Amino acid sequence: MSKLKNRVALVTGGSRGIGKAVALALAESGAAVAVNYRERGGEAGAVAEAIVKSGGHAAAFGADVSLRSAVQSMVRDVEERLGPIDILVNNAGMAAARGLDDITEEDFDRAIAVNLKSAFLCTQAVLPGMRARQWGRIINVSSVGARAGAGSVSVAYGAAKAGLEGLARGYALRLAPEGVTVNTVAPGLVDTEMGKPLIEAGVTARIPVGRAGTGDEIAQAVILLVSNSYITGQTIAVNGGALFSGGRLYGVFHQAPMDRHETQCRCRLPESIGRGSASQWRAVPPPDVTPPASLVFPRRLSSPPSRY
Repeated sequence: MSKLKNRVALVTGGSRGIGKAVALALAESGAAVAVNYRERGGEAGAVAEAIVKSGGHAAAFGADVSLRSAVQSMVRDVEERLGPIDILVNNAGMAAARGLDDITEEDFDRAIAVNLKSAFLCTQAVLPGMRARQWGRIINVSSVGARAGAGSVSVAYGAAKAGLEGLARGYALRLAPEGVTVNTVAPGLVDTEMGKPLIEAGVTARIPVGRAGTGDEIAQAVILLVSNSYITGQTIAVNGGALFSGGRLYGVFHQAPMDRHETQCRCRLPESIGRGSASQWRAVPPPDVTPPASLVFPRRLSSPPSRY
């Protein structure tokens, strides 16, 4: 396909997982792709090389997108090598697992900087060209955790991802008359390195479609938003039905020690309309799919990998 021929796309956190799938899909649609990375230069280079070998145009660009100077330098480099940026996919992210008792101000600031501030910085950097050309597509990659609660990681992660959705709506309202659309894709559990701990814990049994998503399926949603000029200010949920199943996938399991070897789980369960408060809490037995020790609070946890 060549519907994006002569367009240039920048994908942050494009070295693996969802970012890699999005970069490959954009290239397949004809766009030249800038693959951003922070530390995984070899993997980002391999993505760019795969695109070039298939007849496309791509290059890898290293930058910490939570820093304004690094973003500005990266955008200049991309435009010098590939051309003006028409499509921006804000995919870079990280998820540090922290409980309520051990999350620090530094943890919170870092989560906001990488997951949310980076999208603001990149958007601001590419907007002048998009507005001048009266054409642009900006897609933020959020998470089902923005609405259901990010139970397996820190509260900062959920806050940042929800912020991405609000950021997109704010930009969309202002940019719609100028030919620039801004939307969000909110993936559920996806079979990537970040999602493997949950998959291994059996969480897919709680997803109505019975499986985790793939990076390609998230990329398809991105291509839809890039191709459609009438969709703006929207969040496209790609989660296998996880939200309408009552939020069970990402329900927060609060752990209250009973003794050194037992725990009591308290879960917020949805109530039917007219049958009580939706925020009612009650004690329940441990769920049939128990999160592994590395995903249970309030102990300090090992952090899932970042998305770039």
